[in-house]
Amino acid sequence: AAPSGVWCLLAGSGVPLFTRFKQGCEQPTFTHMGALNGVHMFANTHDVILKSAETENMKISWKTFHDSLVLIVITGDTDWQDVHLEKLVDNIFASMVMFVGLNDLMCKDLNVETLRKDLKLAYPVIDMMLLEETVPFCDLTGGVDIIATPDSPKIQDNLESFAETLSSAYGCVTVEGKVVSASTSWSQLTSVELMLLLMYINTLGDCNTYDTAVFLPTSSPNVAYRLVTVKMTPGVRVSVLCGATPSVEEIHKEMTAKLWFSVVDMLQCVMNMYPRHLPLSVTVPFSVISFVCLKMNPKKLISSFCPHSSQTRAVGDLK
Repeated sequence: AAPSGVWCLLAGSGVPLFTRFKQGCEQPTFTHMGALNGVHMFANTHDVILKSAETENMKISWKTFHDSLVLIVITGDTDWQDVHLEKLVDNIFASMVMFVGLNDLMCKDLNVETLRKDLKLAYPVIDMMLLEETVPFCDLTGGVDIIATPDSPKIQDNLESFAETLSSAYGCVTVEGKVVSASTSWSQLTSVELMLLLMYINTLGDCNTYDTAVFLPTSSPNVAYRLVTVKMTPGVRVSVLCGATPSVEEIHKEMTAKLWFSVVDMLQCVMNMYPRHLPLSVTVPFSVISFVCLKMNPKKLISSFCPHSSQTRAVGDLK
């Protein structure tokens, strides 16, 4: 079972910043939160590092970041090891950095209400982490989670030309959160950065364009990029990391160029590969119920929990 929920509090005062719990899980009260934080603070005053505690039906993990924030994770599955809970907590903190920036998170004169408002951007990504089954394998393997398609070189050429037109080294084409093609710089981001970007892109709604300020937790924790994501067809998005320019209007102009119309049929074929993530011509033995295939150099992986699916989906007009 995945963790039930997470609390985030200010380390010194214990003021709560947010609480996220899985739907259907009973949320502990503010009194419980205060008690758990009090135990952690008591341990700190006695130079004891409290990392986790376990009961018959529950496990709790604490971690302090930069002597400023405390994250508390609760799970009803006592089989979870400390190393797994700590990894989850680290990823949750990285998602907070991605949307707020490390400087603002660590600011001693921070405005609590402003910080709470800014952190709401991270909620969809944190909720996906708590669901567990939606977390890409790239965090576990350090590789890019892809869909294998013979048309990848052509799509890659279009993406590189598109990113160059926008003066960006970071570009990516995704289908349902899986990478179809990515620029070299995008692929060289850390596994946590790749995971967070893919998860955020996968949480986006039906709007054609999203323009979000994001920080790269390792590569650029204090200087924001613009993550501009454009929906080409249902389930297919082109994303770039860029600076203050170009404008969204200019990006739309490039998106409607013949450059992208030339690969619409290819993207239709890629959509038909979901959720197999393999061409329909590739046969998987029926004894295989799921798989992860990892290429070591450069690190890429293909995974599927539905390798025998022949589901096809129609792709709408290019937006």
